[in-house]
Amino acid sequence: MRKSDKKIDNDIRIILTSLCESLLESFEGFEWLTHKADYKNFPNSLRILVVFDTDTRLQSIISSKIETQIVSSICRYLENINIKLNAKNNKANKKSDQQIVFDSEESCIRESGGNWSKRLNNLR
Repeated sequence: MRKSDKKIDNDIRIILTSLCESLLESFEGFEWLTHKADYKNFPNSLRILVVFDTDTRLQSIISSKIETQIVSSICRYLENINIKLNAKNNKANKKSDQQIVFDSEESCIRESGGNWSKRLNNLR
């Protein structure tokens, strides 16, 4: 990773940590979020994973359209560091080529044996 890539990655980490603290206070069942990126194809390769505790809670967030608030917050926070996500890829319900992915701890345990590293590697 180049020095400039490390700077961008660190800026993203700082911004997302701040957002994470806000989401923890605002949404019951929210657990954590993280990101990954291939800096050879940045920002198109940037993926943000938003994790809730259970499938039921996650479905409630999606059905009540709260995920759109979370997506908007992520986009706003990233814009503060001059990163703009592809608007067409920010729908929480679509699984292919999206930049913001919603998941649950429960799904990871059921589908990946609780191995988040493996699960994160499957994000495209």
